[in-house]
Amino acid sequence: MKQPSYSDAQQRPFLPARFLAAAAVAFILGATTAAPPATPRPRAAAPQRQVEDGVLLVVKLREESVTQGTGFAIDEQGTVVTNSHVVSGVGEVYVIARGREPVACETVVVDELLDLAILQARGKVPALHAGDARSVRVGERVATTGYPRQLSRSLLGRRARPVTTTGVVQGVHDRGVQIEGRQLVLLRTTAAVEPGNSGGPLYRLETGEVIGVMVSGLAVNKRLTGITFAIPINEVYGLQRRHSREVAARR
Repeated sequence: MKQPSYSDAQQRPFLPARFLAAAAVAFILGATTAAPPATPRPRAAAPQRQVEDGVLLVVKLREESVTQGTGFAIDEQGTVVTNSHVVSGVGEVYVIARGREPVACETVVVDELLDLAILQARGKVPALHAGDARSVRVGERVATTGYPRQLSRSLLGRRARPVTTTGVVQGVHDRGVQIEGRQLVLLRTTAAVEPGNSGGPLYRLETGEVIGVMVSGLAVNKRLTGITFAIPINEVYGLQRRHSREVAARR
């Protein structure tokens, strides 16, 4: 990372930026050895286990701060999807799958209106089964898996673990928001999310097929209501196509 310049009014950090970055990763992940035994948990269904093994903790390292979210890869080439607000600004981005080492990423394209970002992992990361949201129906059982911020930061001495919540689809292709002439097409669900889950997958509980990217929960008086929203996965495919056309036009 390029070192910034400092004015007379600013104080140069005592530790080098890369040392701080490494410390931040260690702080979020916790120690990789000598972890105390985990409390036994009920065995999850196979699709849920596959998602929990493949969902990614996304860490954005800046000079003086760290932001965290969730993401997932949609192919074996390391194409990673998350929310744009998770990776916005200058800094280094890493993704970490459960039980694996951090992998550096570079940002490929960002759509701030949709709150989507597509990254390219510089190493191998597990991929989830990205499906088609056009066949989603109200009442379908769904789940979302992510890394709640307060939980993953508190697991000092052991690796962070993803958390899964379940619910049903309440609304399909809700069209309640129009910004800059574009309709925001969303899926509405009762699968609960917390800060840090942004960018995680919404998927069919029975099959593990990803149908959306989690963006937010509806809050009333600063309390989450249990109503959450996801961007249909097809919007990710559309963003990829638009980016490919833009790159081809510049050549």
